[in-house]
Amino acid sequence: MTLYVTVATSVRSAMRNAPAHAARIASLLPGEWTARVASSEGDITLAVRGEAVRPEEAREVVTAALEDPALEGWSVRDVRRLTD
Repeated sequence: MTLYVTVATSVRSAMRNAPAHAARIASLLPGEWTARVASSEGDITLAVRGEAVRPEEAREVVTAALEDPALEGWSVRDVRRLTD
């Protein structure tokens, strides 16, 4: 199973820096998270494999990471779990 968390922003400067922000967010999360820019609007999809992380916990840790001042304007948009 893989858990996906999508974060989004409406701040233009954050959209332009989405690749750097994706790397920063992933570096702040515990465990083996990957991050990629998911669209031209600058959405970022974060993913972690395994069943150890529950969606509620993932939302909390990502939200906490987004409190980093360098990540101003980003917020959690969606959390979902998919079977691989």
